[in-house]
Amino acid sequence: MLALSTLYLGLNYLWASYNSLILPAQVAQVFPNKEQDIALGLVAALGVGAGLVANLLVGSLSDKVSLPWGRRTPFILSGAILTAILLIVEARRSLDATYVVGAYVCMQIFSNMTQGAFRPLLPDLIPKDQRGRAAGMLGLFTMLGVSLGYGLTGYELGCIHPEYALLLAAILLLLT
Repeated sequence: MLALSTLYLGLNYLWASYNSLILPAQVAQVFPNKEQDIALGLVAALGVGAGLVANLLVGSLSDKVSLPWGRRTPFILSGAILTAILLIVEARRSLDATYVVGAYVCMQIFSNMTQGAFRPLLPDLIPKDQRGRAAGMLGLFTMLGVSLGYGLTGYELGCIHPEYALLLAAILLLLT
């Protein structure tokens, strides 16, 4: 249960920090002042829509496909690795509007590959009599990830170097 729950820490760290702090800062940096609210809404809607489709497709595909590493592991690992690579590239690159939109959409797709394949692991691996406790662990690690995402990313964006926020999210995602 602990091993399953740690991924939620990494994913929720990423999304709490990215959606609430990083993406708005990036949009403010690359879009004119009068267009920032509209741009943020459109970028977020486009990204979340693409992520939703990826989540549904990969979840369904991971039910049907059997690969040498199992049904779900290849999707979980490839999504997490692709998300981390994208974050690392983003930390080292100057931003423009096209890149902000494209990177956010791709990050939604990649991270939702991980989530779409991960979510069915709970019923796959946890006995019925322990699923309530497992759900509680997932909730705990979700809230830890959110809390750390807000706290550390806010600190990194305000005090150190903004690119450290992206690098830390990539490292934490890969570790979890």
